[in-house]
Amino acid sequence: HNFTDGLVIAGAFLLNISVGVITTLLVAIHEIPHEFGDFALFLHSGYSKWRAVWINFLSAVSAIVGGVLGYFALNKINSIVGYVVLFAAGGFLYIALSNIVPELHSSKSGKERIIVGLIFILSFIVIGFFLKLLGV
Repeated sequence: HNFTDGLVIAGAFLLNISVGVITTLLVAIHEIPHEFGDFALFLHSGYSKWRAVWINFLSAVSAIVGGVLGYFALNKINSIVGYVVLFAAGGFLYIALSNIVPELHSSKSGKERIIVGLIFILSFIVIGFFLKLLGV
């Protein structure tokens, strides 16, 4: 999915610099804990620390490759950039919601449900803040 992140960032910058900046920030916010989780998973699976770092590095490079390829490909067919970004955004929303909603239903206590729900709502507030800050 890092390759796809790169494609989305490239498409967002082709739409508008502000949209590109906010997209990059949001992808980075998502990727930091995701990469820590991947690293922990690799360690738990028996990989050495250096091997886990190397695999995470290769994964990160695929985002750069996706961004560069996406920029040049989407720049050539500029008429579909908006659709590509919307399609990718829909995919990200689906992934987020398909993980969050079941988590809300499977939470064992009301307190856990409230925490997950508040995190979900807080994420939209943060996104709105960044959009307003960038004038989008």
